[in-house]
Amino acid sequence: MFALLPPELLRRIGNKTARLEDRKSLRLTCSLFGEAFQPHVLAEVTLNIHGSNLALGLCLLETLASREKDFKQLPSSDISKHIRTLYIDALSPSFSPESDADFERKKGRCQYTHEIEQQRRSWVKIEDRTSSVSDAEKILKSLLQPALTSLRCVDTIRWRRHRKDSEWVLKTVMNSISTSSLCSNIREFTLWYTPSDMNTESPIPLPDMCQVQTLFVHGEVSNTMSILALMDHTIISTASLTTVGLFCAGYDYSYPALRRTIPPNICNLGLDRFSFAIPQVVHNKLLSLEIGDVCIGDGIDDLWLALSLDQIHLRTLVVSHLYTTIDGLLDYLQSYSGLEVLSIRGSSYITPKYDDDAKRFYSDILPMHEQTLVKLEVKPVFESRWCFSPYNVKAFQTCRRLRSLWIKVDHKGLEPDAKQDAKLKTQTGPCSAADLPVAYQDQNSMHYMNSVHLLLDMISSSLPELEKLTIEPARSRLLAHDHADFMFGVAHIFGVRRRILASFKSFHVRHTTLTNHSDVLKWVKVYIGEDRLLLSVDRKAEEAKEISARMPHRIPILSNVSGALRKLFRA
Repeated sequence: MFALLPPELLRRIGNKTARLEDRKSLRLTCSLFGEAFQPHVLAEVTLNIHGSNLALGLCLLETLASREKDFKQLPSSDISKHIRTLYIDALSPSFSPESDADFERKKGRCQYTHEIEQQRRSWVKIEDRTSSVSDAEKILKSLLQPALTSLRCVDTIRWRRHRKDSEWVLKTVMNSISTSSLCSNIREFTLWYTPSDMNTESPIPLPDMCQVQTLFVHGEVSNTMSILALMDHTIISTASLTTVGLFCAGYDYSYPALRRTIPPNICNLGLDRFSFAIPQVVHNKLLSLEIGDVCIGDGIDDLWLALSLDQIHLRTLVVSHLYTTIDGLLDYLQSYSGLEVLSIRGSSYITPKYDDDAKRFYSDILPMHEQTLVKLEVKPVFESRWCFSPYNVKAFQTCRRLRSLWIKVDHKGLEPDAKQDAKLKTQTGPCSAADLPVAYQDQNSMHYMNSVHLLLDMISSSLPELEKLTIEPARSRLLAHDHADFMFGVAHIFGVRRRILASFKSFHVRHTTLTNHSDVLKWVKVYIGEDRLLLSVDRKAEEAKEISARMPHRIPILSNVSGALRKLFRA
């Protein structure tokens, strides 16, 4: 059957199949798909070599290095021609990510809510160095450069450089990227740079990339001057640059000033922890803007006013810092239509019209962009009308083109937490609602709608293109003060997360017979915070039944080609 299909159609199917796992599955369907999907499966490669992943990481490195040797003898056998994107997560055999148990204990030691959201898995040095670790470091030193230089067709590199990575690794990677065979092809370069010494201002090395179009640098506050120097050099030497993002992390409240005006060829800009004048960043070709904690003239509202007056209609706007007032932002968003990506944190809780701002956003502003939005993130701090609820569900469901959605929910109405129920049953004395943590005070109440169930029903009926959903609990207003947050905030967040998970599970169980509802959890990637939601047992059983029905003899049989193609395109 597939022999009758033109290769162009097979390649289009590959382009429409977004998930790597789906590409791998389709590649195994038949030899034609195997050949057509090879470029798609091999398009992205990740180097992730650490103490817990030595065998797989070094195997990939050896494969790439051997291809460099084979290419000189037989260029047609080179598989690296398919690799377009390189991710470098770790090049450190003597370190391992902390275990799940240690990570959970670390999260449990958080004292404030914001610490949970910022918590990341740490790297742990392997003190008991075995021969395998020493051998791995020798192999890494000998193969890293030939492996990197074999990637002649790579156009995107994203590297998370951590202080665990040796200095020789930094030099080797940068020198390899700077070779003529690589640097002329690189169009996008993203670097997360953590200096080896946090107390010393160290220059950030950057390969010579003459054709780079997109540059993102994520550094520490100790690197702000180096980042500015890097920006000056890049703007002067690279005429092809269209996208620049410069971000700093840390708690130093100094805001170094930009030393140059952003040229009009840079139409996508991201800045965090810098100060600047409006004319330095605003020009009429600006299409995308990401703003963190920045210092601008008399305040952030000056920026929104300038964009409005110059009639600059951004397609992407990300506001990652919580500003005291958002009146200017809301005025700007209401002045035009056509946003494709929007990420905001809402207004500050100290604003008297906290809920009024949310009502205005969902009633008057979101409908202005409902025809074009493909990514929407609303990240309020506290439980309020900003959270997803029956009050704003209609505003969300009209954004039918959404592919990615990030929201927060109120704890009221969610499924009970079995862990807390068991804990309460062990108590000997009577327990009133006032004795419960805030996250559980509505456990036996039927007066609130389950926002997770409402959300999944809405996605099933109104958001057919959604691919990713992230959901987080918001802080209770009763825990707004630091002392209350210190006492109960962390327990509240963990409790609501368990109730969110229980709500997903109950939805899945209740709707297993309703295909149009239960399928939501199959075609949408769901995250509760940073954790991927996997209802793996039920899903694998259903997939096994489907595969056995379609392939009773372990041979792909497709009786209806047009129906199969519709299913593949939908995937």
